[in-house]
Amino acid sequence: MKDIAANSKIYSSTWLKHFGNGLLENKFNFIDNISFVKNKFLPIFINVGKNLSLGISYSKPLNGPVETAKKLKNGVILIYHVPTYYSPDFLDYNNAIGLHKIYDSTGYLIDFKSFDNLDSYLTATLSQSRIKKIQRNKRLLESRHDISYKWYYGEISETEYEKVFESFRKLLEKRYDDKQEYNRHLNDHIWNFYHELFFPLINTKNASFYIIYNGSEPISICFNYNTPDSIKGAISVFDIDFAKYEIGNMYLTNQFEICFENNIRIFDLGLGNYGYKNRWSTDTYTLDHHVFYNKNSIISRTLAKGMQKYFQTKLKLKKKGVKNIFVKNQNVQIE
Repeated sequence: MKDIAANSKIYSSTWLKHFGNGLLENKFNFIDNISFVKNKFLPIFINVGKNLSLGISYSKPLNGPVETAKKLKNGVILIYHVPTYYSPDFLDYNNAIGLHKIYDSTGYLIDFKSFDNLDSYLTATLSQSRIKKIQRNKRLLESRHDISYKWYYGEISETEYEKVFESFRKLLEKRYDDKQEYNRHLNDHIWNFYHELFFPLINTKNASFYIIYNGSEPISICFNYNTPDSIKGAISVFDIDFAKYEIGNMYLTNQFEICFENNIRIFDLGLGNYGYKNRWSTDTYTLDHHVFYNKNSIISRTLAKGMQKYFQTKLKLKKKGVKNIFVKNQNVQIE
C-alpha cells in the first residue's frame, strides 16, 4: 500500500509549484520515497505536501546511521501524517538518530479480506433494517430521477474533467454555505492546486472520481486517492437537495461494490470520529507526525523536543474545544 499519490512525482512537483515559494526540494539518502523543503529560518526539513496530504509513507534508510547523523547535523526532519499501516520500523538505528512519533488523530478503514462479496460485508456490519433502508432509498432515487453512476479511474478526458471539477466546487460551496462552515478545500490557493493535481493523478490510476449523476448533472462526487489494493476517501460531497435519500450511504456502498469487483482490499474512510465511520469500519489506525533528530546534537534534540511539545499541546487544546486560529492557513503554511 505504499504506492500512494502523496509520494508521487506528480504530487511533489505540483505542490512545489503552488506552495513551494521558490524553496528547493531536498532529499536525504537515508529516507526513500519522500522529499522535503526547509524552513526559511530554522534547520527543520518538512515533507513536501506538509499537512495537506493527510497520509504519506516512506521507506527504511539505505545507508548507515553514522551517515544519517552527519547529514542531519543540527537539523530535524518532520514528516506529517504517517498512518500506522505505512510506518516502517526504525529500531535498528543503533542510537545515532532519534525518532518521536507524535499522535495526531484516529482514522477508520474497512478491510474486506474476510468477506466474499458486498452482501456478506453488509450483513456482518449493518442491521437488516438499515440494509433495507439503504436499498429502498436507492430504488426510490432511481425511480424518481434519471440516475446513473460513473467511476473515472485511469482515464478521463480534459473536457469531462473540467465539467466535473466545476460541478465539484459548486456542490461544495452549496453544502458548506448551508452548514455555515468553513471548508479548507475551497481556499482558492488549495483549490487551484487540486485543479492541476487531480487530472494527471486520475489518468495514472493514483486517484479516481466516483460520481452519481441525475441526467447530466452530478449530485454526488467523491474524489479518492488510489493504490492497486486500496481506496482512500479524500473529498466527497452531495447535493443537499437529495439529502432525504441518504446519498452518503449510497455512494459508499456503490464504491464498496467496486472494491469487490476489482480486488481492492482496503477502503480508507479517513479521519474523524463520525457515527457513520464507526458503523462501517472494521479497523482503526492512527496518523502520527514523525520527527527525526540527531542524538549527537543538542540543537537537534532541543528542536525535536520543542516540536513534540508543540503538537502535544495543540492536540490538548483541540480536545478542550479551543479553536485553532490558524485553521484557514494551516494547510498552506509551515506550522
